[in-house]
Amino acid sequence: SDTIHSFKAKLREACDREVSAIDKLQKTTPADDAKRASYLSLVRRINYMHIVMVFVPSQRLRELSQAHRESDREYRRLYGLELQDPN
Repeated sequence: SDTIHSFKAKLREACDREVSAIDKLQKTTPADDAKRASYLSLVRRINYMHIVMVFVPSQRLRELSQAHRESDREYRRLYGLELQDPN
């Protein structure tokens, strides 16, 4: 298990790798340029003031997912409710 600090370091590293991958492209689109700017911003600005939040689905939602019922109405409803729950 990672500490918050090591997670943030890994996040910065992953964003830096994405920037490098975009830089290696022969031809970039405006969407690529926007992604690159977003990743660079994250690399430069993430610090102790940022928090890490983890979504942990309920047992029922996990069961629906394991049963491959992600397209069911109940799954979508529960997923939406659980994403909005701040706990």
